[in-house]
Amino acid sequence: MGKQIKVALIGNPNTGKTSVFNALTGLNQKVGNYPGITVDKKEGICKLSRGVKAHILDLPGTYSLNASSIDENVVIELLLNQKDKDFPDVAVVVADVENLKRNLLLFTQIKDLKIPTILVVNMSDVMVRKGIALDIAELETQLNTKIALVSTRKGTGLQELKTLIEGYKTLPKKQCLDARSIDVDYFERLEKAFPNQEVYKLWLVVTQDVNFGKLARKELDVSKFQTKSTSELKRLQQKEAIKRYQFINGVLKKSQVIDRSKAKDLRSKLDRILTHKVWGYVIFLAILMTIFQAIYDWASFPMDLIDTSFASLAEWVKNSFP
Repeated sequence: MGKQIKVALIGNPNTGKTSVFNALTGLNQKVGNYPGITVDKKEGICKLSRGVKAHILDLPGTYSLNASSIDENVVIELLLNQKDKDFPDVAVVVADVENLKRNLLLFTQIKDLKIPTILVVNMSDVMVRKGIALDIAELETQLNTKIALVSTRKGTGLQELKTLIEGYKTLPKKQCLDARSIDVDYFERLEKAFPNQEVYKLWLVVTQDVNFGKLARKELDVSKFQTKSTSELKRLQQKEAIKRYQFINGVLKKSQVIDRSKAKDLRSKLDRILTHKVWGYVIFLAILMTIFQAIYDWASFPMDLIDTSFASLAEWVKNSFP
């Protein structure tokens, strides 16, 4: 029996995650349910090199690891439980090239769990049309990961992604954010209470219990830890999101350029015309004049037609009924 790598495919909704899953697995997939809930569990097999296969689990779409729904909770509970049979050897986070900033929030959270993580920048075929340029080498350096530029529409980048999955053991595990910076005193107490556990993992367990009630866990039971109030924990979650976006902004400032003047899609072309410093005002005034003309001049034709129609109808009723 050949080697099998367990892969978790994760991403925000509408990033093309399922398209990547279908491209990798083809027809070698099945759909079931997670125990006790009606959330779909999609899994499939992808052949890599000779004797090596990847078991790919397409997890429900989630915006972050601060879950607010049952679907999102499925993702977090899997990533927190190393004893789960589906716990991944490597996480593949799919991001949409047009919404990279928003998608990287989830990527940084998963990376901070010290799970080998690959970033897939999907829909790369629209970069030129949208005026987007990425310095992949710089982005890989800043995020301490490997990146695959993929277009499922054109079928590009998939072989590179397979190669990265097979070499997951060489991926760096350096964290993007020091969790202690969120609240030094609180996280030091967490570390002292659970000295053999990763502090960010403990933080997610605490916040999961806040969002979904006390969940039974054999590996990580924080129910006896004297935590903060719900409102204080929510405030710390917000603080974490702010710190992560500050990190992401710094990364993208060095590795991403968006020049709308070079965009070639229809929307961008229309924007350049309608927001032009001269022609924009001309078009705006022309639209206003058209509306004015339609109300005060052209409207006379349907109004006359309506008056004539009702006059004719009244005359017909008068002549037809005694």
